Amino acid sequence: MRIDSFPNLIAAYLDTLKGRTQTNQRLVAKQWLLTLTAVPTRTEIMARHKAKGQGHFEAGASSANTELALLRAACRWGMY
Repeated sequence: MRIDSFPNLIAAYLDTLKGRTQTNQRLVAKQWLLTLTAVPTRTEIMARHKAKGQGHFEAGASSANTELALLRAACRWGMY
């Protein structure tokens, strides 16, 4: 698979996952990451993170952290 865009990178990474992990990460990705047409800037990432959930143990904080973890994992996977 040729990875020539950000959505293709996320989709290719999700295809490498298996079972329940893949299902859960697809749900996370389709909320924001799969809607992007280009690589998000740091400002866009931080704005999304703050809008989704602020502070420790606040509503949405876990979901916001999961999005960041998925973004980081996909980018690291794409480098190799």
